Amino acid sequence: MNLALKNLGAFDNPSQNYSLEELFEQCQVIPRYRQLFCRWIDVLVERGHVKQDGKFFTNLLPLSADSINSLVKEFRLRWADIPQQIELVQNFGENLTDILIGEKEPLKLYAATLAKEGEISRQNLPADIYYNAIIQASLEVVIKSLPSEVNLRILEIGGGTGIVTAELLPILPSKQTNYTFTDVGGFFLTEAEKKFSAYPFVEYRLLNIEQPPSEQGYESHSFDVVVAVNVLHVTQNIGKTLEYVRSLLAPEGLLLIQEITQPQLDFDMIDGLLMNPLEDEQRSSDNPFLSKEQWQEALRNHGFVEVAAFSEIDAFEQYVFVAQACASTALPAASAFTVTFEQIDAENKTQVSLHEKLDISDWFYIPSWKRLMPPQPFNSKLQATQPGCWLVFIDECGLGDKIVQRLTLESQNVIIVRIGEQFSSEIASSQRVYTINPRRRDDYYALLKELNALKLTPKMIVHLWSLTLNSGTELTIKSLERCETLSFYSLLFLAQALAEQQNMTSPVEVGIVSNNLQEVTGSEVLNPGKAFVLGPCKVIQQEYPNIVCRSIDIVIPETENWQQEKLINQLLAEFMVQSSDRVVAYRGNYRWVQTFEPVSLDGTVEAKSQFRERGVYLITGGLGGVGLFNAEYLAKTVQAKLILIGRSAFPNRDEWLQWLSDYGEQDSVSRKILKLQELEALGAEVLVVKADVTNREQMEAAITHAKNRFGQINGVIHNAVESQQELFAQKTLETGRIFLAPKVIGTIILDHLFKDTKLDFFVLTSSQASVVGGIGLVEYTAECAFIDAFAYYSASKNSRFIKSINWNRWNTPEWMTQANLNRVSEFTLEETALTLEEGMEAFRRILFSSTIPQVVVSRSDFNDLINRNLINLRDTLNTLEEEFTKIRRDKPTHPRPNLVNAYITPRTEIERILTDIWQEIFSIERIGIYDNFFDLGGDSLVATIVISRLRKIFNIELSHQRFFDEPNIAELALVIKEMILEELEQFSENKIN
Repeated sequence: MNLALKNLGAFDNPSQNYSLEELFEQCQVIPRYRQLFCRWIDVLVERGHVKQDGKFFTNLLPLSADSINSLVKEFRLRWADIPQQIELVQNFGENLTDILIGEKEPLKLYAATLAKEGEISRQNLPADIYYNAIIQASLEVVIKSLPSEVNLRILEIGGGTGIVTAELLPILPSKQTNYTFTDVGGFFLTEAEKKFSAYPFVEYRLLNIEQPPSEQGYESHSFDVVVAVNVLHVTQNIGKTLEYVRSLLAPEGLLLIQEITQPQLDFDMIDGLLMNPLEDEQRSSDNPFLSKEQWQEALRNHGFVEVAAFSEIDAFEQYVFVAQACASTALPAASAFTVTFEQIDAENKTQVSLHEKLDISDWFYIPSWKRLMPPQPFNSKLQATQPGCWLVFIDECGLGDKIVQRLTLESQNVIIVRIGEQFSSEIASSQRVYTINPRRRDDYYALLKELNALKLTPKMIVHLWSLTLNSGTELTIKSLERCETLSFYSLLFLAQALAEQQNMTSPVEVGIVSNNLQEVTGSEVLNPGKAFVLGPCKVIQQEYPNIVCRSIDIVIPETENWQQEKLINQLLAEFMVQSSDRVVAYRGNYRWVQTFEPVSLDGTVEAKSQFRERGVYLITGGLGGVGLFNAEYLAKTVQAKLILIGRSAFPNRDEWLQWLSDYGEQDSVSRKILKLQELEALGAEVLVVKADVTNREQMEAAITHAKNRFGQINGVIHNAVESQQELFAQKTLETGRIFLAPKVIGTIILDHLFKDTKLDFFVLTSSQASVVGGIGLVEYTAECAFIDAFAYYSASKNSRFIKSINWNRWNTPEWMTQANLNRVSEFTLEETALTLEEGMEAFRRILFSSTIPQVVVSRSDFNDLINRNLINLRDTLNTLEEEFTKIRRDKPTHPRPNLVNAYITPRTEIERILTDIWQEIFSIERIGIYDNFFDLGGDSLVATIVISRLRKIFNIELSHQRFFDEPNIAELALVIKEMILEELEQFSENKIN
């Protein structure tokens, strides 16, 4: 510590007194380490190396190189039996200067020191052996009393190098145990999977215990035992951490933790550098640990009883705490140590239809807003201790400039991004300012690449491009295109650029601020085009787990006054709070969070029917599965006159019989002809019209033709169920324009064509995706969000009876293809998909009973579904890949298809591994090294499974973009080889350092 301060230039004037702030500035200590730096100063004062006078310090004791070398030799002799710990102390001591100023990352140094012959291994210290034995003995007591039919569910938090894991696994009954080994980083998971490969009952998962486990794919109260060894004190807030730990334990479950309870010098030099700055009040920079008594009190205050502490060796200054979670009759979870194998199997079989409701009356939910307490005011001193910078995408309203001014005054490192025609950068008033073209993906890559080179990692991204001045603008093609660029593609390109930066895998928050998006009070002027922002907001975190997005809708004050200052304070506090709230709105003094409240729509409603006997109804997508469902219901109930609009050509009526004769009844067109004949037999009149709903002229002609045939149109149902799925990495501006999608532009065209018509109803077919998102569904989510927002916009503008219905899946082909990951793993969805009868009964109740523009239909508990969809892509793939492999193994293989290129056998070991993977996934006997992945039938989701497999085999992070750029085995093998060599070079460099 003394030498590090000397090398940093501290106390360069021996006669001068220095405050801590002056030392921070003099040594250029980055914010992340300033709390620890204060602790070092205290240690140096205690040991007589620095003199203290009140809040000032002076006279750093000079140390010669000889004296330091002498101490190192003495230390090596005294502790010769723990050479690895000596090496850690020495390596960290030699690199403290670079670590404190942010030039080196301590975790990499830690891993490199522990790496031996390509594997991570940490030597057991005397304290480890002693405390591991206590934990092992505690668990043995549980095992001895465990009934043979009970499944033992154990979670280890922060497993790291697996020191305690190695002691626990051998004593566990393999046939009764499920052991979940977790860590915050994938590196340690990969090493643990190799180390403990002999134990098939262990699974390996990511877990950040400082975030809600439910948002990371963990079921609440689902473990009997939780083990954590010297992990919990590393977290910033012990209280929040214990709440998350308690949420994992079943009632009466057992918590086994080992914790340091007194400051330790070697900790301050090694593990202390891995900690984030503290946020709770129980600890301080002087002492980041809780005492034995404080731990016992904290555990009791957070739902634990029967807390006991074990340690008979005071010199170790550590304790093992054994605590039992309290029993609770309020929790739906079973008590610990009672879940049998039969129950586990039953839960797995019914996972798809979890919490399914039998009564249709209980299937309906409406969006609502709940007023919650605003977060604590922005604390600049606290934020100054956190590494990274602010990246602010400046708006046209001037709010972003005000936010930047405030952050700058609070000594925050802020980088500005403005809209322009081409990429540029400059330093203005000591501030780094970038200009990018929001439509050019390369500009976002250039921005993040330059920040990476400057070692400026964004900790918070503030996206203000959905803020506009002209809030009352009419919906036009131009305004929708602008919203698409600034509210959709800007976030999509930003996420792609973040993902491509290899060292930007640490968590980053994106605050997406908009106005005129959400109807909270009912008085807002709405712009439904801004709802495009909800696509990226919902899906980014599902595909990129480290990027957390939050939509924040505001009302911009008309003048610069105290209201604007208050809004800035609210936003700064919102940006920094750790919260699971994903859709937030601020109105005046209040913070509102979107919720979905269940409503009961009774079947025996005596309201006026929205359907007319022999009424005239236009259905877009009329020959699709849902459109024909709509048509059949109207034919049965009111013998309607039906106008079925479709983009594809369809045989004329006089050609139907010949078509049936030529192609048979199983042909897809023939089945539609037979259905239309059924409708007419029910008393309906049917007119099939070919028209593209995105083409105004065609739709105008179709409506004129229909009116000439049937007269005035009484109602419109707009169906546009699209099945395109692409992961973020595949998306470009050219692959699809969402504002031109049938759901979006079709809605605008229909609204305009019927603006002077008094319709009985205008129904928009939306999806639950607008709320829950979905992997590979960013476009679809954005389009459905627009549909929902348009319903509110239209209802507020002209009081039209309009409904956006967020359907569950229908049992039709086009809705089944929306089952993204389910489609890949070939799960069946009939259990939750709606039948004709169910869907139409729900449709009737919504039209007869609902009084608001948007209704969600869900057979399962919708709020539970929302929570489950917070699971990210990597966590989902852990189970998906296993299921996918099982299915493929049971399928027969097929011969190689006819491809343009010749078959070439693999030449290297990497090519052979890739060939085996591709042949297994595609069930093809021979795949050549130049065969194109997509020509073989691959798509983005199958590519994701391949990438997941490569991650496990080669321990590399291959981006989707690299995979798509090199979609054959030969080219991909070269990429993998290059990445492996780069990692080896980096490893060697770290080892030398």
